[in-house]
Amino acid sequence: MITPVCIISVLSLNQFKSFSNSTVTEAYQAMNTLSIESMKSGVVADYQKIKNFIDIASAETLKLAESSNIQAYLNAPEVASDNIKKEAHQQLSILLKTFEIHKKLIQEKVNSSLAVAENILNSYGTPALYSETVMEWDAINQYTLDERQVSLQSLMFGHHMIRKQFSFNMESPIVDNVGKLCNVTCTIFQRMNEKGDMLRISTNVKKLNGTRAVGTYIPAINPDGNANPVVSMLINNEIFRGRAYVVNNWYLTAYKPFKDSSHNIIGAIYVGILLENEHLVNTIMNSKMNNKGFAFIVNNEGIIRIHQHKGYNHKHIINDLKIDAFKKVLNNKKEDMIHHIQYEFNNKVMSTYYQYFKEWEWFVCVSFPYDEWVKSKVKEAEYKVFNEFQSVYNTSFVPVKISNFKMYNQIRYLDISGEEKVSFQEGSSPNQLKNYKDRSWFIKAKNFFEIPLNNRKTLNAGVKISKNTNKEEMILIAPVTFMTEKKGYIVINLDWTIAWKLLEDHIYGKTGHSFVINHQGVVITHPKYSLKDHVNFTDSRFGMFSNIVKNSMLKKRSQSSDYVLDGVRHIMYYMPVLIGDEQYSIAATTPADECLKMANTIKINAEDNYNQIISYISIGIISSAIIAMLISFLLSRSINMPLTKVVQFSKKVSEGDLSEQLSINRNDEIGEMTDALNHMVTEQRKLIKLSNLRKLNTPIIEIDNAFNLTFVNDAFCSAIHKSSDKCLGHKCYDLIKTDLCGTPNCIGNKAIKEKEPLETK
Repeated sequence: MITPVCIISVLSLNQFKSFSNSTVTEAYQAMNTLSIESMKSGVVADYQKIKNFIDIASAETLKLAESSNIQAYLNAPEVASDNIKKEAHQQLSILLKTFEIHKKLIQEKVNSSLAVAENILNSYGTPALYSETVMEWDAINQYTLDERQVSLQSLMFGHHMIRKQFSFNMESPIVDNVGKLCNVTCTIFQRMNEKGDMLRISTNVKKLNGTRAVGTYIPAINPDGNANPVVSMLINNEIFRGRAYVVNNWYLTAYKPFKDSSHNIIGAIYVGILLENEHLVNTIMNSKMNNKGFAFIVNNEGIIRIHQHKGYNHKHIINDLKIDAFKKVLNNKKEDMIHHIQYEFNNKVMSTYYQYFKEWEWFVCVSFPYDEWVKSKVKEAEYKVFNEFQSVYNTSFVPVKISNFKMYNQIRYLDISGEEKVSFQEGSSPNQLKNYKDRSWFIKAKNFFEIPLNNRKTLNAGVKISKNTNKEEMILIAPVTFMTEKKGYIVINLDWTIAWKLLEDHIYGKTGHSFVINHQGVVITHPKYSLKDHVNFTDSRFGMFSNIVKNSMLKKRSQSSDYVLDGVRHIMYYMPVLIGDEQYSIAATTPADECLKMANTIKINAEDNYNQIISYISIGIISSAIIAMLISFLLSRSINMPLTKVVQFSKKVSEGDLSEQLSINRNDEIGEMTDALNHMVTEQRKLIKLSNLRKLNTPIIEIDNAFNLTFVNDAFCSAIHKSSDKCLGHKCYDLIKTDLCGTPNCIGNKAIKEKEPLETK
């Protein structure tokens, strides 16, 4: 009687053990596959976070390279030159118009003053030569200063004789009267000879030594051999009006000859106003110009006539000031055209525009300190670029959790030679700009952008430790072009420490994490190491892991691997990524036990259940044996028939036939044994049923009248991604909510009420 029970129990236990082992193995395989797929999805998601982070910075780099402020900065020297040119043309136009007006007004005044002088002269009487009085003169040529002795009859007007008067302390009646009335210079000339040389015998024109210019004369023939225009007109009985050289300077003048009673031209009366008079000089000196510009006048001999720096007046612009560029100017006497020269003077580059004023033989010039003006304009444009850099710095954030992190540590513009022109570093301008021509990333950028197709791209020069900030930064570079010519580069240093902040919340298992290495195996993103640690995962100290890095990760492979590090088995998934021009590998790794936690739980639960069932069966066998022996000993004959049935029933059970129940209705021990056997068979059926149900791929649940889950199989747990201990005891509608839950059409509700099988779709 005991033997069949033992056989059945052993068979059941073997079947349960086999099912348990199979389930655990399948769970391990499934969890391993699921973990790898989960890590693969995680790595792709992590890469996308990093890529988006870098893409935003790359787009910003390109945007700054094409910024209107950068273009204005590059165009600033040209704009400055144009501004100077416009200002110069405008000022020259104003000055020349002023000269024309000045000439007209002064000449009108001179003409009216000549009439006054004539009236005063005529009031004294008719001019005549008094032969009885001869005057000796040391006549001085006003041009050459050559002196010669001449004897001339005295000149009289009526009864008034013109006498020599060199000092201004003594009055010369006629010329001084005209001077006081008209505020002009006045001279009485006496003809010296037939040629027409004109001697000043009375004048208020002052010599350089402060005396009257009495005794100087205008030669009929100028030193260059040409006829003097003033004398030529006078001896032809004509009035000369216009610009003329008087003793030692140029004047706007009027000369008129006078005759004696015999109608012989014996002299002339002159009135004039200094060409470089106070009003004209002030007009030039007070010319209001932007950009530190100023005006000056150079005559056709190279002598500076009027200059805002008075120390330069009367100096030769070439011989004294050593401005050789004016040799070209003095040979370029084209009227009605504005010309330009540029030269260095007093350690400044001067930009000078000039126009020749032929009537006065003047070069009218306006000059600007070119470098200073250009630098000021470049500085203005540079300030706008700096402000744009600052705006980008202040408005570019990466949100992580509840914090915002500024993306950039440095934003710079470098010219084509690597010279730093505009720089914004960590919220301010650096104290000193640098040259980066020898930096590896700058050399790489120069070579990269030599290829025309790359000029619309951003170069990713990789993650470096910045020498400026001592921080981990990814360097992004975009070329700056102006008028199709490459002028420099925008360089943005992306704060690479943010990369880990983006990844640190993505945990695999309990302690698993992501990491990124560069094409050399150097760690650039990791929870434990930073680039500053100079950790290279190809180092042999990392054991099996270093082999995976060298033989797979750095060879651009995408796959999963497992390795042992520090005595712990890990599972890892990795894939190569190309960010800009740089090759990286991104990976996720986690201890294997953390991935297979659920499978281990299933294994432990199966072992616990197995041990529990063995205990139950052992107790049942022992109990049944004791009952059988007692019944056999006390009621051997009376229970022969029931025992025969029991034997037959046990035989069927031992053969695996659990389809029947033992029908013996007794209130004694045989009846109890019968009930126990029936109960055991029922329990075995349940065990087999449960084992089969657990093994089915179809999700199966069991609920009580209160809709509490009393049984769930593995397929159901897998479908809802929960373990059995997190399902049992919960309401079915909390885990598998449908539209029918809580309604009369709920299949569970119908089954409980109708107590018979139902089918639904």
